[in-house]
Amino acid sequence: ILKNSGSGFIGIQNLNEGDYIVMTVMNVTPEANYGVTFQETMSTTSEFVFLATASEASLSIPSGTYNYIKSITVLSSTVPVTVSEYGFSTFVSPYALDYSSATDIEAYTVKVESKGVAKLYPVDQVPANAPVLLYVEGATKDITENIPVIASAAALENNDLVAGTGAAVATNETIEEVEYTNMILWRDETNPIGFYFANDQEVATNRAYLHFASSLAPVANAPMAIQFSDEVTGIEQVNAAESAAACFNLAGQRVAKATKGLYILNGKKVLVK
Repeated sequence: ILKNSGSGFIGIQNLNEGDYIVMTVMNVTPEANYGVTFQETMSTTSEFVFLATASEASLSIPSGTYNYIKSITVLSSTVPVTVSEYGFSTFVSPYALDYSSATDIEAYTVKVESKGVAKLYPVDQVPANAPVLLYVEGATKDITENIPVIASAAALENNDLVAGTGAAVATNETIEEVEYTNMILWRDETNPIGFYFANDQEVATNRAYLHFASSLAPVANAPMAIQFSDEVTGIEQVNAAESAAACFNLAGQRVAKATKGLYILNGKKVLVK
């Protein structure tokens, strides 16, 4: 904590244009300095936000009788976010982010609403430390975009994702006598990307896993079906009647048979596993 007994300036260097600088100031009356502990005399705490327009910034300390500068935090203007070549990634950012202007990357909350089916709800603004599922349609390589940092965002709804802690995650756990199931985003050489039972795999602090009531878990060893909330249907396989209908890939090309991936079937986007 730095004390300032009059108006002044603080210089900050090595900034990027567009960075946010947040300065928290505690205002204390003059009597606070005579025979009374600092904690007992602290009155109000104020937060001031500055926008960097160059690599250096000079912050004006707000006027006041006695100002104690509690903290100065620099928030990057953007955060690089990457989605894997398989089209899906979970992500947890320490900053609030706005995905509304992203070119390829879409952010979703994930809610298990019926047995074996996870529904995806699109979101634009995501608060700090909130887990989301990121998606790139038709991805064939890793996609990275710089996502703008924002000051704050409303809490997410319809979300069964939990931020990882770096520790192993068990498939089943009991909390206050309620059984829960955990599933992680995973793939291997024979299984497409999807949510599978956690099986004590570690989940990094910037990643997330699904946590939901065990009564809604899929059958043993089966992945969770993924259904987009805007009518997209996640299915394990296409039945004979659907296979006979016109089927197109995301490039608009007609295909004879839908294998693994995303397709347009009967006018709807379908994820085939």
